Formats: sequence, structure tokens, C-alpha cells
Amino acid sequence: MGTIQLSCDCGSVKGQLTEVSPTTGNRIVCYCKDCQAFAEFLGKEAEILDPHGGSDIYQSPQAHIHITEGHEHIGRMRLSEKGLNRWYTTCCKSPIGNTMGAGSPFMGVLRYAMRGDVSALRNLDGYVFFDGARGELPAEIRKTGFSWGKIARIVGLLVKWKVKGLNKPSAFFKPDGTPVAEATIYHRSEEA
Repeated sequence: MGTIQLSCDCGSVKGQLTEVSPTTGNRIVCYCKDCQAFAEFLGKEAEILDPHGGSDIYQSPQAHIHITEGHEHIGRMRLSEKGLNRWYTTCCKSPIGNTMGAGSPFMGVLRYAMRGDVSALRNLDGYVFFDGARGELPAEIRKTGFSWGKIARIVGLLVKWKVKGLNKPSAFFKPDGTPVAEATIYHRSEEA
């Protein structure tokens, strides 16, 4: 298993993604409008999104993400009061990833936050939420959509992570389950 270094653009926030291997996580490109809104909120659409609006995300348990420097620069945004928690750095508005709540082990870490050797990442498992894609997606992407087998794999990982209690420790939630940062509710520009 490998370790991947994490950092924001200015270097104020650093961390690690540990226990990375082809069997411990899942890697997707997500074309949903919510992931695009996150990149818009950060002002880094060109840097984060692929030409069709996709975000490269590695799905891992929260317990495998460690912030080693810059805890005071962790920020949180949501697209609604009950939406996903989308974590970023307040120093330079770099994305980290997204979580559900404190009780869920799931975390989607954006490839953008990863630095150095990323060879431990598995190859892409697939692409999701084609309806949000910008422009016409190439046929080779459309044909690699998410099969029932891939969905079963993700569900299996989530159950395994939950049973193992891999929602803790969390760099994003205190031991009592409260988030480490207040949420900014962001309204997409297209809705304004």
C-alpha cells in the first residue's frame, strides 16, 4: 500500500492519503453539476475540471486522510443546508475533497490535492453523472459508464469501511461529530 502527499497550492496545508492501493479505494471522474459548482466556488474550474467538466476523485475512508499542517486553514462549503460537505483550504482556495457526515467513512479526495508520486492510485474505475458533462463526451468515456459490478464494489467498500469504523479518526470532524469548520452555503452562478 502506498502513501500520497496532499498539499494546497500555497503549501500552508499539508497532509497524507494513506493505505492507497487498487483494493482499498475507488477512482472515478464525476461530471455532476455539484462538483462543477465546487470548482466554480474555488475559482479554479480550469485547473480542477477536465475539458468536459469532470473532477478526478479517489474514494477512500476518512480515517486514511491525515492533515499534518495548517488545520486552521480548513474550510467547508455546501450547496445546500443538507448537501455534501466539500472541504477546501481558506488560504488559497485549493480543494481537498468531500464527505457526507461524521458517521460515514466515505471521503472523495480530489486528484488536484495530491502531490508527488501518485502511482499507488488505481486506474480509473469509471465515469459518472454524464448528464452534467459539458459538450459531447467521447464515445470511449460513455462506454465506460458505471456497471452494476462497479456499483456493488463501491457498496462493498463502504460497508467494509463502516464495519471497521474508518470514519474515525477524521481530519474534518471533531470526536463529537461536529465539523471542524462552519459551512459556507454557495449558490451556483446559474441559479443567481
